[in-house]
Amino acid sequence: MRIEGLFVLNFNVDYFRPVFQGVKAGHYDRANPNITSENFPSNRETGIKKIQLRLVHFNRKISTDKALRGLDRQGPRPATLQECLAFGERFPTFQSKFPTAFLDSPWLDLEGRLRCPYLHGRKFERYLGLNLFDREWPEVVWFATVANLGV
Repeated sequence: MRIEGLFVLNFNVDYFRPVFQGVKAGHYDRANPNITSENFPSNRETGIKKIQLRLVHFNRKISTDKALRGLDRQGPRPATLQECLAFGERFPTFQSKFPTAFLDSPWLDLEGRLRCPYLHGRKFERYLGLNLFDREWPEVVWFATVANLGV
């Protein structure tokens, strides 16, 4: 599977920070109210860790399954909600140009559909949303993977 674009960014993530604080720190114009610690518990990592976030672009429509297979070749794992929140806070303008999906943290909504964190926006607006997990993603979407670099 051919990768058309790749950004690599190193920064710290505080896995102890409650989700509502991460949402607040991101200064989003709109955030989905279902993005809570209850719906997205952080149980993978603890403490403050330096990560390498790799943003991957396939430059074509792609299903979630195919994207996950392609991402598996590029990085150790898809990014979580905590990493999404840290990224959105640290790099606020990226999502206005490059909508980004974070596939490691799907949440089962009340209608039985999986949804994942999704950063997107327009020139002067930023959104923290939940998008359907099982879908065909438009060609403009980027996908985030993560490698831990240490404490």
